[in-house]
Amino acid sequence: MIASQSDGKAWEKAPEATEEEKAAAAASKQEKLTLMRQQRQDSEKTKELEAIAKEWAKREYLRKSLKRRIPINEDEFTEIVWDRAMFEADLKYRTMSGLAVNESEERAKFKEQQKEKKAAAYRKEQERWNSMTNEDIEPTEQKSVSFGS
Repeated sequence: MIASQSDGKAWEKAPEATEEEKAAAAASKQEKLTLMRQQRQDSEKTKELEAIAKEWAKREYLRKSLKRRIPINEDEFTEIVWDRAMFEADLKYRTMSGLAVNESEERAKFKEQQKEKKAAAYRKEQERWNSMTNEDIEPTEQKSVSFGS
């Protein structure tokens, strides 16, 4: 080491960071921590909402199956009513958190959104059906038979 210092090849000291650079680094570090904390809270909220939604869907399946026989299993039912389950879970979560919730107004708005979504899907399917040709509905049969290559 002493020999390398005498040759002039010693390690140079890195320049000291200025106060502005230190402040910017601290601010970016704080922003990263805040962002990570927010992401963690969002993921915890999502997990809790999904748990509440699954519970709601199970209760709804039980309630409907007690009234009459349902021809699908619980998982298929949950998949069908998942949007509604997440909506109900969000309402319950906000109520448990102490946030103001106007359930009747929000339910009416949700039902209206679902009607619009259903109408859009119906229009799209109707357009697809109308654009089909006769060959799409009844494909032509192949008359030739091939046996191995």
